Amino acid sequence: MKSAPSPQSISESDSVVTGSVDDGKRWSRRRFLATGVAGSFAACTASGAWALWGAPHNVELVNVPMPLRDLPDSLIGKTIVQISDLHVGPIVRHEYLRHCLELVSSLEPDIVAVTGDFVSYDGPARIDEAVSLLADMQRGKLATIAVTGNHDFGFSRDGFTNRQVADALTEKLDGIGIQLLRNSAIEIGGLRLLGVDDFWGPTHELDETLSSGDGDRPSVMLCHNPDFVDQPGWDDYRGWILAGHTHGGQVRLPFCKPPILPIRNRDYAAGKIDLSGSRTLYVNRGLGYLRKVRLNVRPEITVFELSRAALNDLAS
Repeated sequence: MKSAPSPQSISESDSVVTGSVDDGKRWSRRRFLATGVAGSFAACTASGAWALWGAPHNVELVNVPMPLRDLPDSLIGKTIVQISDLHVGPIVRHEYLRHCLELVSSLEPDIVAVTGDFVSYDGPARIDEAVSLLADMQRGKLATIAVTGNHDFGFSRDGFTNRQVADALTEKLDGIGIQLLRNSAIEIGGLRLLGVDDFWGPTHELDETLSSGDGDRPSVMLCHNPDFVDQPGWDDYRGWILAGHTHGGQVRLPFCKPPILPIRNRDYAAGKIDLSGSRTLYVNRGLGYLRKVRLNVRPEITVFELSRAALNDLAS
């Protein structure tokens, strides 16, 4: 007859079992941590690859209503298509820009507005490249207008100051039906369209621009750099201001503002901003880039549909 196991043998047996369970738990924990690290690495790698290779060309069509005071009946429902910051040059692929311009043409816009930085200028050939790309874009049925951006003045140690570059660009774009508004205004069917030279350039004249044309008309101003709206002189202006320049910051982490913006007022990163005095600013995120990276900031083509503003839309 076998004797019952001693308390000591039971205790030793229990310690062996307990030890093997702890080892299993530690092994499972290691596997869990390793899997988590590998998954995080894979996610970061995928996000990085998308930011570098996919997102910079993932263009978005953004539809925005544009109410304007006293808009004539004939312009209600018409469209303004805005593009900005093409940066034709050695970095942005021509095939991508050509695709974007084909999208613009497919929209059959009434007015096309280009808010500057046609080129990343490093020589006269860049202007010719921009003109060649834009030549096939459908012109607006009523007008195709534009303004200069800082890069359209070339660049040197003194900044964006070469007015000869901007003049050459102006002349060649005019030759293909794109009218640059250089501190001036035109009127289309009772709508005043204004354009001012770039804020960082040597030739901008904001007061002269704002006094151009009939100030009682519904108005849309083009200016490349949104910081312009904080300059003095806007007291009598009522209308919309279309800008670009920021590229939306190109990179924006969730729940955060873009860490890098080439503007003083960081509230003007992108999109629609209501200002004082019945002014509305819209900042387009641009099509091109200076560095090929975008994250949570898609390149943009904006389609504005014109309407007559109700009284409550005009309240400042």
